[in-house]
Amino acid sequence: MANLLARHGWSLGLFDLAAPDLEHAVAHLRQSGARDAMGFHGDVASPSVVAEAIAAFAGAQDGLDVLVNNAGVAVAGAVEVTPVEDWRWIVDINLLGVVWGCRAALPVLKRQGAGLVLNVASSAGFAAAPQMAAYNVTKAGVIALSETLVAELAGSGLQVSVAMPGFFCARPPRRTGWRTS
Repeated sequence: MANLLARHGWSLGLFDLAAPDLEHAVAHLRQSGARDAMGFHGDVASPSVVAEAIAAFAGAQDGLDVLVNNAGVAVAGAVEVTPVEDWRWIVDINLLGVVWGCRAALPVLKRQGAGLVLNVASSAGFAAAPQMAAYNVTKAGVIALSETLVAELAGSGLQVSVAMPGFFCARPPRRTGWRTS
């Protein structure tokens, strides 16, 4: 998505926990045609860090048109054996990270009277697979949050949408005759 927006000359702000990956992505987007690309290093589980990054971007760009809440992690295991720490970790990132992004962006978008919040959930939020309870719960929460915001923001000029992709693989599947290194 960032590559597509960069090719169309958008100004982009990226937020990531991994500083080297963030620097690489920002440099790539600048080379791809982004009018501006700004990187913000931090953890989506920190409401103050998320708020500072969104405020800095909106201040530098005289506003905010689109917020994409896309950070996510996965935890697998049965409900009764998934460690409490794993539950807290995934909820902090997958659900509360989205909440903190919305809370920080909504005042900016409301002042403008326009804008889009795109929250990335998963089909796991409505088609829950076994052994994935912690993940499924967080994605269902993102769907519920998004539906709530649609109702709360009706008539404001703001839009909220939720993407619910299915599972996908980052590599093509192995096929007969293919060699991997």
